[in-house]
Amino acid sequence: MTNPKNQNWCCVRTLIGHEESVSSIVFSPDSQKLVSGSWDGTVKSWNLKTEQEIHTLRQNDGKISDAIQGVVMSADSQFIASCSANGTIPSAIKIWDMATGRELHHLPGYSSESISIAITPDSQTLISGSDSYYEKPSLRLWNIKTGQELCILTQYVESIDDMTVSSDGEILASASGCDIKIFNLKTRQELYTLRNHQDVVYSVAISQDCKIFASSSMDETMKLWDLATGQEMWTIPIDTDCMIALSPDGQTVASCGRDERIRFWEVSTSQEICMLTEHSTEGLAVAFSPDGQMLATGGEDATIKIWHRE
Repeated sequence: MTNPKNQNWCCVRTLIGHEESVSSIVFSPDSQKLVSGSWDGTVKSWNLKTEQEIHTLRQNDGKISDAIQGVVMSADSQFIASCSANGTIPSAIKIWDMATGRELHHLPGYSSESISIAITPDSQTLISGSDSYYEKPSLRLWNIKTGQELCILTQYVESIDDMTVSSDGEILASASGCDIKIFNLKTRQELYTLRNHQDVVYSVAISQDCKIFASSSMDETMKLWDLATGQEMWTIPIDTDCMIALSPDGQTVASCGRDERIRFWEVSTSQEICMLTEHSTEGLAVAFSPDGQMLATGGEDATIKIWHRE
């Protein structure tokens, strides 16, 4: 296992194709492809070896007002899901065929904005969360193959800004306002709610071994938690509105935000161990590849940068 303190990352390629900020990115399970969502209203899939676009998917005829808030890929690489926020028309959650780029389902049900989504590891269920602008926010579960709504898991007071599912498919962590709610997906019951943050929680990430999870907030802190108990392990100061990702080995947290830097933190000590400065604008998205050898970042400069661990 690589020592997290000896990290050296190099920008090996820049993917150019979006016209507006890149808001969400995800690697394919084999680390060979990437899917990105942008405020330009498009979802793009990329071949990382050739650096070429595979498909460009348009959320709502490519209207810039239909800004993509999130993209996710199923573990079997068959499906891409995207959600958008527009503020003017019923929001769009779409499910696409990864191989062909064909739209499979346009999910109904929200009159407000859909701003967060996740897919369970068995590739069977899509989970969506909504904004609070037009209606009471809710978590909804959908059959990804049929597009049918399965249930409303719970309703919230504030917008559901981010969510993530554990690799074993048992736990869902969702961020709403200052709170983080943890659910057991098998029983569909809430396990506990964490209220330690003092402002809106923007990003949550669960480790691959399902032992810890991290959160970042507008209160300018990042926290690490024990997933089983909900016990806070440490808190560090960070840049506001910071997005985070946990490395597959659970040893490192990567963050990007308004200071235009990508930072790496050692989980065991909470110490910053590396900083990258290639982006010229605010970072909005960050993701580790499943093999742990690459990091992708996206930002307001409309580019996606691919970093390789040396």
